[in-house]
Formats: sequence, C-alpha cells, structure tokens
Amino acid sequence: MPKKQTAPASTPAVDLDKRGAAYSAGKLDVRYVVALAKRCNIPIQHLISGSWADFAFAVIREYVPAFMVARPSGSRKKPHQERGIAWPHAHEARLVQLVKHFQNENIRLGLARTRPEAFKKVAKHSNGYHWKYKDLKKPGAFAQEWKKIPADVKENPSRFLPPPQLRYRGGVVPIEIVQPEFERLQRVLPPVPPT
Repeated sequence: MPKKQTAPASTPAVDLDKRGAAYSAGKLDVRYVVALAKRCNIPIQHLISGSWADFAFAVIREYVPAFMVARPSGSRKKPHQERGIAWPHAHEARLVQLVKHFQNENIRLGLARTRPEAFKKVAKHSNGYHWKYKDLKKPGAFAQEWKKIPADVKENPSRFLPPPQLRYRGGVVPIEIVQPEFERLQRVLPPVPPT
C-alpha cells in the first residue's frame, strides 16, 4: 500500500491522495492546491498570477508515469568533462593530434614510435590544463580512453576542433552558445607544440 503524502508543516495538513475530497461543491480546495504546488516545487506566485499551465504540467510530471522525469543520480559531471554542443569531440581530437605529434617527434629523435611513450609525453605536456583528460597520468588510462575515440576523429582530428578564430556565418547553433564554448575550448585544450 503506497504511503500517504502530506503537505509541509507550514500549511494545514492535506491528504494529497484524497483527490476527490479536494473538491467541495464543484470548487477546488485551496489547501489541496497549495500543498500540491509546494510538493511539486511550483512557486505560489504562479498560481496567483493565473499561470496554471506550469502547475498543470508539474502535476502531470508528478503523477503520470509517462511524463515523470528521472532524477539524476550521483554527482554532477565536472565542467571539464561536459561535452560541448558545437564541437562535441574537441577533446578527443586534441588528444589524437598530441599523440600523433609526439609519435612523429619520437621518430625524428630515433626513439620508439609507440603510443604508450606518446601518452607519457601527453600527460607531461597537458599538465595544468583543465581538459577532459587532465586526471589521466598513466599510459594504461590513456589507452582505455583511446579505445573510446571514434574512428573518424582519429582519421581527421582537425575537422572536430574549433577554428583558430571564430567567424560565425549563422547556422543551427546560435552565436550565444557557440561563442562561450569556443572561448572555453581555447582556454582548456592544451596546444600542440611547434615542430
């Protein structure tokens, strides 16, 4: 048998499961509406101003299973791990660029062109940048992340990175979203060292 839900102590106790009793002579009991609004986190001002659509939608989300919103569990993603809208694979593309750069550098120096050696150099080079891979230090951790990178990003990483300078010509994503993301990526992505 489900628990009965009651209103907070600041309002008179109203049994929210007795919906039929909330009506008296065809009118909605105000105590029921206020208690339900508080339970659904709807400000009372919305009810006073006549904005019943917010209240109705909140009630639907609370009681109709098809509209219920799953509460996020666990901790929020860290800002450096969130995926962007305009350039969702920018971090992966920069990792590919850095690995290729350090592999080519090892060849020039006559060293082994192995990915683990390149991963070690990437970890040293990217120290201090707040990008997606900032917490990785060991080659094994980089290898696990390397497997998750899509093949088309590995083939042509520059296609998935923002341009050096932003020249917005319109498009699907508005400039209000593109500009802050562009500036954030310029700050957090470690640069590819000059050859």
